[in-house]
Amino acid sequence: MKNNYLLHALVISSIAATGLVLGGDSNIIQIERRNGALHQEFVQLIQEQVKLLESGSGRITLTGGSGFRICTADLYISEQTTFVSLNVDSLGYVDEFYIDHPSETFKSILFQNKINAKDSTELNVDRRNGGFTIKLENNSLVIQSRKKTSKSPECRFLLSKAHYFDGETE
Repeated sequence: MKNNYLLHALVISSIAATGLVLGGDSNIIQIERRNGALHQEFVQLIQEQVKLLESGSGRITLTGGSGFRICTADLYISEQTTFVSLNVDSLGYVDEFYIDHPSETFKSILFQNKINAKDSTELNVDRRNGGFTIKLENNSLVIQSRKKTSKSPECRFLLSKAHYFDGETE
């Protein structure tokens, strides 16, 4: 009982702290803990890019950066999930993760939120062993992942420079 109370208090305080940092023009929406909910939010976030995949599924390749570092990302989108591969060459940082896999269990997820601000929409997932943040800001997708022992820099990708491969799967 105490552990649940402490976990709940930690989540509420982190959400409140995020709200203070984001300012008054943003709102935080908790995403349901059901299979498909987060993936649905992600597809809605990049719906213009998904429309460019004729079959509605495939791979979107992004090249961008974080300061002087080069970042690459592959988004493998299907009807049920998106698999993300993020690589920051100069750091040797590689992370691969599913956005809401259909058979995913929610035991390791502390919270998953959608944060709407004036000029951006962000999906934030925190797990016991890491997590990720994906933000749509103007015509850029910003991805940051967190592992148990490290985290990537915020990698910014111009969506106008994306490459599309219809029907490809991971």
